[in-house]
Amino acid sequence: MKNFDWSKSMFIELEGIDGSGKTTVKQLIFHFLKENCQQEPLCALPQCWLNPDFTYVIVNAKYHWEIIEQERITTSYVQDKELLCQEIIKPNLNYRSVICDRYFISDMVYHNLLFNVPISKTWEAYYQSKILKPDLYIYIDTNPEIAYQRIISRNPDAVNPWETKEKLKKLHEFYRIANEMVDIPVTILKNDVSSIDELENIVKAKIYPILQVK
Repeated sequence: MKNFDWSKSMFIELEGIDGSGKTTVKQLIFHFLKENCQQEPLCALPQCWLNPDFTYVIVNAKYHWEIIEQERITTSYVQDKELLCQEIIKPNLNYRSVICDRYFISDMVYHNLLFNVPISKTWEAYYQSKILKPDLYIYIDTNPEIAYQRIISRNPDAVNPWETKEKLKKLHEFYRIANEMVDIPVTILKNDVSSIDELENIVKAKIYPILQVK
């Protein structure tokens, strides 16, 4: 796994279970960087979709429940992220920051739940890969019960199979394991608050000073 030498730009990874508040935190960081760094950050997806074979595996394994070999799933995700880094993240880091809402740690966590791939196996595959390491890894730690209430309140008719209370609890525990396993410092943002204003105050206190230092 390669580090990227940057001066004015940052590669920021946001992680957390569904309903943790990643989208709101992403928006707050985006506007802070835009207003203070004279740049418009790129908000990147965790997949690049540039290779049809990788895309087929990723989409069909997760959303269509097609039975695909674990090794093929892991390889497809890893190589897709290598393309994401090479073709999208790295070129943009030459002149602006990149905020990725989920990245490889999500794969470590969710692949354990969805495909029964051990967290350590996914980590080893990424550790040996050519993906970029984030300059700032933010984990948004939210109580699974609170996260579940947020999910069903925003769209009760569109809850994904991995967004049940029990599965969110498992994912929350898997993140704890993954965060202890990876060799990346983690900035933990606790988000059990009930309003966006409260969350913004937390981000201002904990994240904005880090961005200013960088």
